[in-house]
Amino acid sequence: MALIADLKRKFFQRKLEKELATRRTKPVVRSLHPETAKHLAVLFPADNADDRKLVEKLKTERRKNGLQTRLLGYFSSPVNENGSYNFPYFTVKDLTWYGAPQGKEVEIFLSDSSDLLYVLGSPGDQKMDYLARLKNTSLRVGPFTHEDDADNPYNVRIINDGKQRGIKGQLNQIDRIFKIINVKKVAAV
Repeated sequence: MALIADLKRKFFQRKLEKELATRRTKPVVRSLHPETAKHLAVLFPADNADDRKLVEKLKTERRKNGLQTRLLGYFSSPVNENGSYNFPYFTVKDLTWYGAPQGKEVEIFLSDSSDLLYVLGSPGDQKMDYLARLKNTSLRVGPFTHEDDADNPYNVRIINDGKQRGIKGQLNQIDRIFKIINVKKVAAV
């Protein structure tokens, strides 16, 4: 089984490198703060109904502030095609045999650029990290552990502090980080 896992990992890495080579565009730095940004992208695990509500609430709140928000959820099992979700998503069926996300919704998500990208969920999630690397964005915010520090795609890293777990805890931590940083505007590079 180790041979198959190594083979999957190599194909996954090759696909990532190929995609990165074709998508290399420098993002336009408009703003690196949620209060002044114009475009926010959010990647999240969508299996839990409470987590979906939290992310949709985030989108509604940000929309009131004039922030365009693009969501992309991931279901770890196939979902009913007639399911009524208010966001685009991909499922386990949309993964290649070696685990790379693909499909119409994934391509739409990756096609536009954003000022900020929030990646929510477990640290070291290969498919989320893959999409985070490919997304044309100015600032990536996502979970990590110290073990995956060398191969982490995020500029701002969310650490599980043990106080609040799950997506709610991650969103609270993101708000806390940006309040501490308190960066409002950054000059274009």
